[in-house]
Amino acid sequence: AAAAGLTPCPRPHQGERLTAEEMDEKRRQNIAYQYLCHLEEAKRWLEACLSEELPPPVELEETLRNGVVLAKLGHCFAPTVVPLKKIYDREQTRYKAAGLHFRHTDNINYWRDAMSHVGLPSIFHPETTDIYDKKNMPRVVYCIHALSLYLFKLGLAPQIQDLYGKVDFTEEEINNMKRELEKYGLQLPAFSKIGGILANELSVDEAAVHAAVLAINRAVEQGVVAQTMGALRNPSAMLLGLRQELAGAYQEVLHRAKLEKGSNVRNRVRRVPGGPGGAARGVHGALEEVDDALEQQDVLALYRALQDPVLALRCLQRDNLQRYLEQLSMDREQKALVGAGGAWGVFGCWCGGPLKQGVTVDQHLCAPSLSVAAPSAQAGFGGTQKHFLLQELGYVDLLEQEELEAGILTANRKGEEERASE
Repeated sequence: AAAAGLTPCPRPHQGERLTAEEMDEKRRQNIAYQYLCHLEEAKRWLEACLSEELPPPVELEETLRNGVVLAKLGHCFAPTVVPLKKIYDREQTRYKAAGLHFRHTDNINYWRDAMSHVGLPSIFHPETTDIYDKKNMPRVVYCIHALSLYLFKLGLAPQIQDLYGKVDFTEEEINNMKRELEKYGLQLPAFSKIGGILANELSVDEAAVHAAVLAINRAVEQGVVAQTMGALRNPSAMLLGLRQELAGAYQEVLHRAKLEKGSNVRNRVRRVPGGPGGAARGVHGALEEVDDALEQQDVLALYRALQDPVLALRCLQRDNLQRYLEQLSMDREQKALVGAGGAWGVFGCWCGGPLKQGVTVDQHLCAPSLSVAAPSAQAGFGGTQKHFLLQELGYVDLLEQEELEAGILTANRKGEEERASE
């Protein structure tokens, strides 16, 4: 697949209408294209996690069957569960010489064990035969997508890309995939519903999390390292990997972050309805209205804010309001994660390693690999502890106009995909 736009299907001449058979064929081709995009997305995400090149997306299903790639992935986020030495045929010499062996199923089961270990809901887990016997590969790719979102929320992996309409496949590749899906009689899973299913499967006591964050803030303000460390160890904060020898560093970074937040708040001019800044609030004020709606998770307020003419947002569809809320909230959190930089290492960064001489506190705070507890321990995805921490530390930035427009288009596309799969 090349990084190019999908060539549009030929349109009927003016006055002509597609027959029912032609419409059904077009729908099946679109589903095949969607699935190929999801394969490409999974491939690129796996490559980013494993730092190795994988075969093209049309070959990815076959590549996954021996479980080697999946076991290596399990090692990335759960190394104690899947040590590299446990992976059978790690270099795939046996597989290349003689094909699949029953011991390859061990690799698949290691990956499943790793997902259970970090708390990915079992509703997403494929069966071993779905992979090894290729009984339901779309379910496997669906699981990889769910796992990518889950690990991203935990700060353990990068976010998977949305490549729909951004990659091109030949007509032959699309037709081959269409036939493959029809051959197994498989219905494509609703990839767009992954975020909602995760939110339903996982729960969080937001009041307890918020109280824990407030306690951390109070301790940081008082400047007593022992008190800050005690607040960080509160089980409701769900922070793992705390190291006593870095207690002073935690205090220093958090204190600096609070000072920066105070400066940000003082410099942020909010619109006061009917006030002197109301008439000339411009784009920034409109973006703040959107941000407020996202912060409150108020879908109607979000819709009103997005309709502000100054933002010039096109393609708003009332049927997709909930999708806009979910997509833009996710985009907002991702932007906050990027913006937090070194200080975010305190609350679940995606890096690790020993402290190095000459490295600043902000840089080496990644070293403790301090992370948010797995949602199996009651972490969640709607207003999670990570969002609270980012918000309290002042790292939740406004989404820009182009980011809003991109999020709206993504949500619209997911809505179309979901309706097509029904």
